[in-house]
Amino acid sequence: MQFGLSALLATVTAAAAVSAQISSGYILTAVPDKNGPPFNSLWTTVSFYEGGLWIGDAKTDYSSEPFIFAKGTTGSSSISFTSWHGVPTGWQNMWVYPNDMKPPGFTSPHSAFIPPGADAFNFTIGTNKRFRYKNTNRWFACPNAAKPKYYQIIYVGGSNKAPKECTAVALNVTPYGTCAA
Repeated sequence: MQFGLSALLATVTAAAAVSAQISSGYILTAVPDKNGPPFNSLWTTVSFYEGGLWIGDAKTDYSSEPFIFAKGTTGSSSISFTSWHGVPTGWQNMWVYPNDMKPPGFTSPHSAFIPPGADAFNFTIGTNKRFRYKNTNRWFACPNAAKPKYYQIIYVGGSNKAPKECTAVALNVTPYGTCAA
């Protein structure tokens, strides 16, 4: 089978267009609010585990992986993630329920389906390198009763209040592959 120069050029151009649509990868680190209960874990880097975002000992579970995400370029406020356990083209988009108290969710690989009432846009990285939704910091880390030292990240939207056992967290953003200052 022969490939012509035009086919090769079209492939390179398409790949460049895709890479121009997203910025480099980022990781999140949860920093507890000084007024909340302390974490019972040293692991504060956010992991993708069981379809959600977690900190703590979830990092050591064989099925977890670092949550390395990509953010759209200027004008796009979506977050995408490709699991190491999936195929390279099986990215997932993150979404939250703006008026509920729930963990952020993810689309199925290769799907753009967002549940009714959920929002997959309006995510930003603030000037202070904090991960935000609609320019708010309403993220909490909640302990898992069945698995000590596992904390699930939830978004508390609307007029909801987080459970007392949950800790308000700031999610610090660090470019992937660099050292945190």
